[in-house]
Amino acid sequence: MNILLIDNGTRYINHLLTLLSYEQVDLKPWSQLSSASREYDAIILSGGHSYEIATHSKEYAREIAYIKESPSPILGICLGFELIAYTFGAKLKKISTQEKGTLEIEITTPDPLFIGLKQRVRVFENHRWVVDELPEDLSSLARSKDGIEILRHNNRMMYGVQFHPELCLDQNKKENFITRFLEQARLFK
Repeated sequence: MNILLIDNGTRYINHLLTLLSYEQVDLKPWSQLSSASREYDAIILSGGHSYEIATHSKEYAREIAYIKESPSPILGICLGFELIAYTFGAKLKKISTQEKGTLEIEITTPDPLFIGLKQRVRVFENHRWVVDELPEDLSSLARSKDGIEILRHNNRMMYGVQFHPELCLDQNKKENFITRFLEQARLFK
């Protein structure tokens, strides 16, 4: 697959590249995006800590436009999840303390992404922002004590995960959410 990996300043870029090492990956910093194109089979939006979205929408304007315009399947991770939610009108809420470490999430809505998984899954979190409610274009697929953990666009092949699946490299590759997303994206063609 030809994948565009948009680096939002994540500390975990090498983990993502390792997980994607069997794919053709075009790595681009978020600040260097141009208009969306059809040349990619899938797009992954990394996490990052450069700017919070709520007060820096101008800095993320190109990435937000890319999310709106791209016909390719998209997976947003952490900040990428927040960008997808924000793009379609969700309100982001800052939590008082950073959520960092392993957290249990509950899958609340069936989806092809979850076939064969248990209803409760442990994931690695590292964020300060959460989403409690989604606009009508998006649906919640999983929740934790903090709020929505996995979302899906209702009319497009677009998912967001609030956690970091790239840090679960020791788990069975078939269980990894990035691997599962790419399998679904292959079917999308």
